[in-house]
Amino acid sequence: MKSILLLFTSILFTIMISEFIVRNIDLEIKTNTHNKHKEDKSTDHFSSEIKTMFSKVPSPIIEDFVDFKTDINPGYCCQEYRLAQYPLANVSSRVKKFDPTNQNILYDVTYNFNEYGRRITPTDNSTKRSKNLLFLGGSYTFGEGVEDNETFPYYFSKLAKNINPFNIAFHGYGINDIYYNLKLKKKGMFANINTTKETYAIYYFMSHHIKRTIFPLTSFVEIENLKGKNPRWPKLKEWYEAKPYYKISEKELVLKGRFKERININYIYTKLAKLKLISKTGIDDYIERKIHFPVFLKFINHMHKELIKTKNLKKLFIIIHPKHTHLFKKFKKDLDSNIRIIKIDQSYSSIKKILNQNHEYVDDHHPTKYFNKFLAHEVYLKIQNDLK
Repeated sequence: MKSILLLFTSILFTIMISEFIVRNIDLEIKTNTHNKHKEDKSTDHFSSEIKTMFSKVPSPIIEDFVDFKTDINPGYCCQEYRLAQYPLANVSSRVKKFDPTNQNILYDVTYNFNEYGRRITPTDNSTKRSKNLLFLGGSYTFGEGVEDNETFPYYFSKLAKNINPFNIAFHGYGINDIYYNLKLKKKGMFANINTTKETYAIYYFMSHHIKRTIFPLTSFVEIENLKGKNPRWPKLKEWYEAKPYYKISEKELVLKGRFKERININYIYTKLAKLKLISKTGIDDYIERKIHFPVFLKFINHMHKELIKTKNLKKLFIIIHPKHTHLFKKFKKDLDSNIRIIKIDQSYSSIKKILNQNHEYVDDHHPTKYFNKFLAHEVYLKIQNDLK
């Protein structure tokens, strides 16, 4: 028993020290890399290596992040500016996915994008909508697997007649991606938003956003464990390695380059990945709760400050997906005072019963149009007075 406890403690200590070195001491093999990515320069210095990568991967999420057969013609990913990855402008793309168990079609939908690469949210009387509402998040906010008029932003804008919706979300996005787009000013997903209008934002949180945002070394282990098991492993790894990596300072997030620069020192973790000690012992879950989550909240606070500074933000709402309501108290503790946390009253099991199990796609887990409509209604009831 003592030997098992000693092994567990040793692994935990190794992981924590590695995290500390990478995040706080700023040890990097490519010491000059971060100087290439300063956000205040106007020149496009997105590396030719990454451009080449994405020219070969037309849609990293649809093609590479799904472990079952796909039949797709995406054609909408990606625009690249420095380290930003977002949809192409003025394109329409049909996407089809199949149920791996019986090959029935899970969904067959079309995504439409405007001139700024944002997914279109159809609205009526848009000129009479006096306030902006920015919908921030990943694929759940974006609306993976549903039509333009079946997304969460669409259903919410049907209820809130005075807001002009902006779908600023994409497959695989974390707070780091959103923040990077914010800093681009005239480029990226936030381009050409009228800042003279009163602006609000909804960030739709899922727990995997934590690892997407800070890419802890445990995430590197998870990806390494897919090697040899998933034929899409090389592209999945490339996608994550290309994301912007930030170090937290007192006043701002400091861009250090890509995640690729962070994980090059990770020899120990590569060995641990092969032994599968991290996942089997549950150390990764412990570290996410105790170490990564507080760091993630700091990212949210920095994003909030940048939205106030650049987008005339009045209030940020954070929706906690019903799967992750256990984090509600942790959210409330450390966030800026002008951030309001929205918790859905019904449990996830209750919602599944209400929607007759039509809440998500089989083996895909992205929400259906029924869940999006339900969520929009519940959130609207909670924040409608704030938007008046």
